[in-house]
Amino acid sequence: MTMFRTVSGALMIYAGDARPVHFPFFDAAGNPQSLSGRSFIFAVRREILTQTIFEPIPMTLSADGFYVTAPITAQQATAIFEAGREYAIVYDVIETTAGGSTTRWTGRIATQPSTALPHDAPPRWIDLPVAELVAEGATVRVSERGAAGPGVEQRLKDLGEIPEADPALMRDKIREWGGEGGAPFAEEAQAQADRATEFADMSVGFAGVASEQAGNANAARAAAEAAKQAAEVARDAALSNGTLYSTITEGLAASSENQVFRVLKVNGKAIAIYRKVAGEAVYIDGFTSDDLVSPLVENIVISTTRPTGFGDAYGANMFDMSGGPDRRYPRAPGMQIGWAFITSQDGDTDLDGTYVRARGVKMGSGAVYDTGRTPFSVRDYYGATLIDMHGGPQGRALRTAGGFQFDGIYMGESSGDRFIVRDAYGAWRELAFIDQLPESGNSGGTFNDYAARDAINVAWSMAGRDEILPMVQPLERDTVYLLIGYGQSFDRGSAAYPSLTTGKPDYSDMYVYMLGDANRPAGQTTTTYDPLTSGDIKPLAAVAHINGVKQTNEQLEAIGPDTSVPAEGHMISAAYWFRQQCLAHFGVSEAPDMPFVVLQCGVGGQPLAALLKGADPEYYNRILSGMDQVIAHPNFAGKKFRVLLVDFSHGQADYAAGASGAHNSVALYAGGVQQLRGQLNGDIALRIPDQKFPPAWFICQATGPFVTDATDLHVANAQLRLCTDVPGFFWAQPDYPVVNVPSGHPDNNGQRWRGQYHAICWGDVLLRGRRPAIVRARSATWSATSNEVILDLIGSGPLEAGTPYEGFSAVSLTNLGLSARDSVGVIDLTDVRFVGAMTIAATLSRTPREAPVILGGTKLASNGYLGIMSRSRAVSAERYTVIPDAGQHPSAAVPELIDKPYPLHTWCAAFSLIAEEI
Repeated sequence: MTMFRTVSGALMIYAGDARPVHFPFFDAAGNPQSLSGRSFIFAVRREILTQTIFEPIPMTLSADGFYVTAPITAQQATAIFEAGREYAIVYDVIETTAGGSTTRWTGRIATQPSTALPHDAPPRWIDLPVAELVAEGATVRVSERGAAGPGVEQRLKDLGEIPEADPALMRDKIREWGGEGGAPFAEEAQAQADRATEFADMSVGFAGVASEQAGNANAARAAAEAAKQAAEVARDAALSNGTLYSTITEGLAASSENQVFRVLKVNGKAIAIYRKVAGEAVYIDGFTSDDLVSPLVENIVISTTRPTGFGDAYGANMFDMSGGPDRRYPRAPGMQIGWAFITSQDGDTDLDGTYVRARGVKMGSGAVYDTGRTPFSVRDYYGATLIDMHGGPQGRALRTAGGFQFDGIYMGESSGDRFIVRDAYGAWRELAFIDQLPESGNSGGTFNDYAARDAINVAWSMAGRDEILPMVQPLERDTVYLLIGYGQSFDRGSAAYPSLTTGKPDYSDMYVYMLGDANRPAGQTTTTYDPLTSGDIKPLAAVAHINGVKQTNEQLEAIGPDTSVPAEGHMISAAYWFRQQCLAHFGVSEAPDMPFVVLQCGVGGQPLAALLKGADPEYYNRILSGMDQVIAHPNFAGKKFRVLLVDFSHGQADYAAGASGAHNSVALYAGGVQQLRGQLNGDIALRIPDQKFPPAWFICQATGPFVTDATDLHVANAQLRLCTDVPGFFWAQPDYPVVNVPSGHPDNNGQRWRGQYHAICWGDVLLRGRRPAIVRARSATWSATSNEVILDLIGSGPLEAGTPYEGFSAVSLTNLGLSARDSVGVIDLTDVRFVGAMTIAATLSRTPREAPVILGGTKLASNGYLGIMSRSRAVSAERYTVIPDAGQHPSAAVPELIDKPYPLHTWCAAFSLIAEEI
């Protein structure tokens, strides 16, 4: 099977910028294919059309035959930019071998204004060694090809250090530089390599595609690779002098006075260098591996297109990249932070009028610091200092000994051997110097293994907190917004009666609507959206009805609790609470020019396959039918429409189907949901051609009694992967923490409680430009000698044991809902305990046959519940309500909840992952 892979993100095209774009192809084994004898063209079109903007570009085969190039001219780039200002633009790579026409790849194009390059410059490239960064989920794979370029021996000859470019002379020279004297050389060589790699990576970062801008970038990459090779050889030589000891005591015992020795730290992921002075170990320097350092910095990116910025010591967003005069925040177009910082260096001149001042700022591989120990500040639009590197009340930034903090992470002072991070409460925590990290195989040192790992987990959490979001449909005035719910019984509001939200809440305005006399169609399983009673546009409210027949509270009382009667759907509460956030965002008390219409279209008991377009019966058509009626409604004549979001609550039926279901694996289920989104995005484009951006998709993880153990929580894993790895999908909390009736479905309070969660998540994405808070497992390890399992988690704050509601009773889970299994069967976990803010340790009840799978929220271990949460101070807009004599479950009168705001703590996602043996 032939497949094509590309870097994640969009192809960046600048007006008037002639450039080549390279496309390699890989086979099923991941090896680059030879494309000799094959032909391709490069076509550009509007996303919703097949007609191209200009004649397709014939693609050129590279000299080595492993990639083809589309030479885009300056005029074509300008045409793409002009079209991209109004519409979503995509490109197609089409194979035309033997006269055929097969689309091999389609990708999005992001257009930018001119880079001031000459408009008549032809596209040029040099066929030099290249490397592709390929993003596949959470994995980035680098493949290289072409000539190796100049080696380290050539660089040493050019420097006059050796007479000839001979590897043997190179090795002799490096040995000569070994030992104590080699360490400074290694450090400097590594720094040079980092800087070279930074500039090469910076060109990749700005382009966002598999190739660089013209041939110069390839040459820069080759130079960077050469510098990196030199640094690695020099560093290895400096570190390889002498024995590597597992403890300081061993090193002291084997060393003479004033001799330098090295000690392995943190399970081989760091090395500390000491000198024996008067019989004591004196710390000299330290080196860390990427495994220890990169998690602290790799997710930190500052975007020029989305709201994100620098945080102060208290967690406030002080430097908002999306600001401007009206918000008194500086705007800094063209600035990239990740591996390079582009700004003024003299400390006096503003960069393009952006009011950014800097002096001597350096950002290296795992280090961010002020090289000159001089004040670094960021000014607002009026010139007032927002962030002062020397701290104080003016900027509220904590003094960090010359260091620079942003988005919750501070790395290094003048070397990569110091770790500092801000905790969940905004306070700074110094994690460790290399000499303080635990020695390999030893629990000594200032921090034990738990603390070192927990520090990295906290850093991971803080780094990803303000992750850049892909573009979704933004909010604007003078628009009718459709909010669509789809899925199965969780979306239907099954057994969610009596109705609680019978009218507009006091905190919202009146412009939130439904189609007909209920928030759902009259028929529970129809293939069209048939409004209850009439097709009027009515204020959004919860209405209990059975197949179109409204039910009074007296009738519901006679039916009894836990019957499948929809009423209080979660989107009612969510829409009103999100509406309040929108009003506050725009600074108004009401917005009649921005009405919301909620369409809940789910069908109970249906697997994902039955909800896709083309299924028989075609439940999918409920969405289109409802949309068409709203768009054509006379109340909205002449209005502009947008589909703002899709809230997808699903999973129970595919759990029940187990291994025999159509979507019975993580890949199949995730692929099916993406297929559904693609189908709906296409139909939205047909009905609303001027909607430039797709709606945001929010996913609620189906858990609790509905999970099964047959497929290792494949639905949960797929839903989690979509929300963490696939652009456009966002988390909306698992459903298990809230109260529910014996069948496992949330009751009326549970649905409104869920809605409050969803509203916060909607607001995070659509108003605040950030990913919703999520608690999830990052990785796990297993020791074959002690049978200890350590689970690394990521969260929005310190984690603790929580008590979710099973039915109407808070349940305490001694195992926190965690278990393990191997090929033999289930393995119980004992002594399950928190050993840090985001780290859990436990012991396997028996030795597994192979590396065990660690699971959270299985049927057998905890009936689908998890007892891991991050406490939140968020207060819900609604309160827990009990209505007597109205069919509500008798056990719903929970004393600790009645008449109080719903707790909104953040709960851990269900998961399964394979532990790494250590």
